[in-house]
Amino acid sequence: MANKSAFQVTPKPDHRTWTMAFCASVFHIFIEYMRPQEKYEIFSGLPLGQVSIGLLVVGSLVSGTGVSFRSPVMRWTAVFLIWSLVTALLSSSLELATEAYWEAVKVVGVYFFIAAALQNRRQLYFFIAAILLLYLLHTNFAVRGWVLSGFSGLPKGAYVGSGFFRNPNDFGAALAGFWGVSLLLSTIDTGKLGGPIRLQWLHIGNTLLFLASVLTSSSRGAAIAVAAGALFYVKFYVSGTWQKALWISLAVIAAFGFLYFLSEGQSDRFEIMGSDSDESAQDRFRTWAVAWSVFLDHPVTGVGIGQFLEVAYFYAPNEKIFVQHNIFLQALTETGATGLVLLLTLLGSFFLTQRCTLRRLKSSPRRDKILEAIVIGTSVSMFSFIVAGQFITVLFYPFMWVLIMISASADVVSRYGDIGNR
Repeated sequence: MANKSAFQVTPKPDHRTWTMAFCASVFHIFIEYMRPQEKYEIFSGLPLGQVSIGLLVVGSLVSGTGVSFRSPVMRWTAVFLIWSLVTALLSSSLELATEAYWEAVKVVGVYFFIAAALQNRRQLYFFIAAILLLYLLHTNFAVRGWVLSGFSGLPKGAYVGSGFFRNPNDFGAALAGFWGVSLLLSTIDTGKLGGPIRLQWLHIGNTLLFLASVLTSSSRGAAIAVAAGALFYVKFYVSGTWQKALWISLAVIAAFGFLYFLSEGQSDRFEIMGSDSDESAQDRFRTWAVAWSVFLDHPVTGVGIGQFLEVAYFYAPNEKIFVQHNIFLQALTETGATGLVLLLTLLGSFFLTQRCTLRRLKSSPRRDKILEAIVIGTSVSMFSFIVAGQFITVLFYPFMWVLIMISASADVVSRYGDIGNR
């Protein structure tokens, strides 16, 4: 039974799964990832984001889950947010910095409630299934458009969604930040959705859509990130010579397929990557140089969250600089060296927690292969996200923080059992 999907554990709905806190968590992630108020005129102007956060807080109070500090990754997240507040208060543009800080807190802070709301394996599984479904809606749209256009990918990527998915590069980072979960579930989730339809088939299809959508995004950083994540998985989680050879073969086939389907314009962008004729790369190089200068003048506390653009203008008044194009430079310039150290500590805590959780699960008398796959998948996704983050400014987007929340939930469930089922 441990190898089967959470769908098969209990055939009928369980009130301990569908708590108000859990339902509010799913509703929030739907609003966060779909942004219907930006896509559909009927919802235009409605504060759906604030409503989803309010429901999550109320749901946590009604369900008695509160916020989660049980896992070290959530405690380090809190420390990083506290330090970010300090840097905002010390910023020369206090009002702008604190406003940007609270916007970041609205993105990150909700995951303290969600991590606490996911109190058993079923809730964690269903929550991840909801995220994968949301990705499916985006990737399906992207790939359908690509196929209908005759596989003629746009050199700078297709626009497929709203909010965090509006920009092709952001979309690519989002894909890199969750593809590993879909991949790992496709290897182990043997449950049935209904009739002859196996969940494993859906995960395999979803993983292929993830990879195809990276191509449609034309994000070179995302493509490199997925490749790096695949190598990370083979290096640390695949044992046995034949198994490694199989996965390397699949990766090579996927790489050739990726290159084969690149349009002429996309191929040109990959061929000149990093060269003097690569305008995008040269823009990043110039921006990184400015970011380093900003850090040297504000080494301890940075300039405050969201204030880099305001300051960078004085260093390069003739350059069109918008963001740092790197999550670590983003932390370094906006929260100082201290903030970067705290961010690196948080990421280190994430991978250490993942390792401990996986070891705990593997030593259990009843192996929970689904939860093991979730832990490995989130580790692969986080590594891919970190690589993608070297080329784009997405530190305070939900992509990294949802992985941290899943890690915290898996850690707590593996240590204390299904809390909500006691």
